Amino acid sequence: MSQDEEKKDLYQANKTAATTPTAPATTPSAEKPKNQMARVLGGFQLDGVDYQPNDVIEASSDLIRSLGSSVDSDPAAVARATKSEGAVVKKHPAK
Repeated sequence: MSQDEEKKDLYQANKTAATTPTAPATTPSAEKPKNQMARVLGGFQLDGVDYQPNDVIEASSDLIRSLGSSVDSDPAAVARATKSEGAVVKKHPAK
C-alpha cells in the first residue's frame, strides 16, 4: 500500500469516527433520584401531608435537602427515631 493510500484510509477512518453517533452517557443525575430518610424535628405540612416531630420522612434527596433545619438526615437520628421512639416511616408522595 502506498503512502497516499494509507493517508486516504486514515482520513476515511477519522471521518467515519467523527460522524458516527455515540450513545449518550448515563450519569447519576439522569437516573431516578435516590430516596433518603430524615427525622422530622418540628411539625410541618408538606403537600397536604402532616409531619409531626420524630416522624421519619422518606423522600428524594433534593426534597430532604430543601427542608433544611426542619429535619435531621443523619442516619443515627433516623435509627434513633425508628427504634427507640417507634416512629413510622412516611413515604412522601413523589410529584
